[in-house]
Amino acid sequence: TTVTKGGTAESAAIDGIKVGGKTGTSSDGTDNWFVGFTPDLTCAVWHGLPDGEKSANKAPKLFYDIVSGIKPEKSEFPACNKVIQKVYCKESGMLLSEKCTQMETGYFSSENTPEKCNIH
Repeated sequence: TTVTKGGTAESAAIDGIKVGGKTGTSSDGTDNWFVGFTPDLTCAVWHGLPDGEKSANKAPKLFYDIVSGIKPEKSEFPACNKVIQKVYCKESGMLLSEKCTQMETGYFSSENTPEKCNIH
């Protein structure tokens, strides 16, 4: 995901608090943004420079500065009995089989869970 080590918004991560979000950049690279959320806060940050100047996306770090200063009260998202967590194959997007080598954890609707991987 974006808010994990190596993600496009890893600088938005807050120790001990679940954070999710989405980064974005304008087509000409002069405007950058990050919309992030914790279990009890949502914050959108835009970062841009004048006259067509380009820079790295500083919006995730600005999100971190703002939200960590507020100190969110909740650290975990509430459970939902219609959403289940499963490990899936990153190549096929299907549930992990014994032969899959690249895996990721994902969240699925209990009514719409993928089949077990059949390409490995």
